[in-house]
Amino acid sequence: NQFDPAPQLLKFFSYFLLFQLDAEFHDLVNYSTKNQTLVETLKRLRNQISRLWFFAKENDAYSQKIPEDFEELIKALENKEQNKSEQIMKDHAIHFINQIKMSLYSE
Repeated sequence: NQFDPAPQLLKFFSYFLLFQLDAEFHDLVNYSTKNQTLVETLKRLRNQISRLWFFAKENDAYSQKIPEDFEELIKALENKEQNKSEQIMKDHAIHFINQIKMSLYSE
């Protein structure tokens, strides 16, 4: 059937959009600091880390949590909840690191 690859293509496209959303969201948060040195440093770091996304994409549960993390962070930032914002960002980073570890060591 000519449409057999369609589900895989759709999944790849959804993943690509999520990757793009993640990058844009990180840029938005980074630029809001108005610290150009920090922005450039984090951008370089993200470029290095983006290679690890290949391993993170294995887990749909992880991918589904990313938009939730962003929504929570936006609400916390809008409400000027500094401690909550910081905790959400820490949890987001730790979750990513754990996902990479799990993917790398599951073999």
